[in-house]
Parts: sequence; C-alpha cells; structure tokens
Amino acid sequence: MEQGFHSRTSQLCMGQPALVGIDFTSRFIDHARERARKLGFVNATYVQGDARETKLGDNEFDSTFADKLLLHIGPCEAVLEEMVRVTKRGGTVGVIEWYPNFLISTSTSDSFKKFNEIFEKAVYNYNAASNLERYFHSVGLTDLKPRTYLATTNSLDSEPFWRAFLVHQIPMFVHAGLISEQDGQKFVSDIEDLNKRGEFNASFIVRSVVGRK
Repeated sequence: MEQGFHSRTSQLCMGQPALVGIDFTSRFIDHARERARKLGFVNATYVQGDARETKLGDNEFDSTFADKLLLHIGPCEAVLEEMVRVTKRGGTVGVIEWYPNFLISTSTSDSFKKFNEIFEKAVYNYNAASNLERYFHSVGLTDLKPRTYLATTNSLDSEPFWRAFLVHQIPMFVHAGLISEQDGQKFVSDIEDLNKRGEFNASFIVRSVVGRK
C-alpha cells in the first residue's frame, strides 16, 4: 500500500522541474530513488518524514500531490493543511485515492467477502476517496477538478498490477493478520482457476481531485 507526498517547484535542472518526495517508510524512499535513477530524473530529492508535518518552508512549491495517502494516515484535513501551507498562492494541490473494495469474480461469496474484509481492517479512512471534495473545501481549496475512473480487467495477466496485488500480496496480508492462510490460499486458487477458464474479472474505483490555493 503505497504512501507518498510529492511537491514540485519551478526550479529547473537539465530541463527537469525539481521534485521533493516524502514518505514515512524507508523502503518506499529507496524504491523511489532507484526508480528516479533508472528514469534519468536527476532533480529529485526523497526524504523520510510525516506528511502531516513536513518541515518544508511556507509557500515553497508550485504544486503538491499525494498518492493513495489519505487512506492510511489522518486526519485527512491535517495532511491537506500541510500541503496547502507549503504550496504557493495560486498553486495547485492534487490527491489520488481508490475506494478499497473490489468487484471481483469468485466461485463463492465467502471468498469475495474475506478478500474485501482485508481492506476494511487495513486502512485508516475507508471512505477517503468518496469525500475528497469535502476535505478540499475544508482547507480552503477552490476551483476543484474531480475525476472518477474505473480500473478493470478480465485477466490476471493483462497488466503486472493485477497479479502482483491480488496474488503476490496475499502472503503479506496473511503475515499482517488481515486474512487467514487458509482463506488466502483458497482465494488465490479460486481466482487462478477462474482466470484459466476465461471467467475472471476484477475492478475498483479510483478518484482524483485537483484544487487551487
């Protein structure tokens, strides 16, 4: 479950805007640095920290962005207030969130229920995606531009994300106590079988909002 807080300034280096990324987890910081290196992005800085208290300067950035963050830490208003604080007047603040409930094919309603219960237990604010406009208005952001998307597939192998999230992450969910090993194995066997038979589908809702300070 990715957590991120990104800020972009107008400063240019080798034609690239400067970017500061903040995350609470050092593993995600290491991953971001390696990804930036592979992409040749040299004007990026990544630091470990708390999105509610970044220690960055007031009105320092042209825009700020949080990726699947409000689900996991809060209060949501505290995160957005910090993003607003470090954003210049007239700058933009953006958030992308997903609604953590899959519409997913399973041969039993029990497997469907057990899998979706993972996210009810795991996230801080289950309904973050459905309340973004309210959170944005509460911190004084205006000119909101909301969008809603449907992420969907008919195959576990249509894109790397689906198998990685629905199959490979099950042991992590088991280790965290979010689903039993038996139920996790049952779920994976079920969707793998449906996938082989061409009877698999999965989808979930993603929402984004951009507002102006």
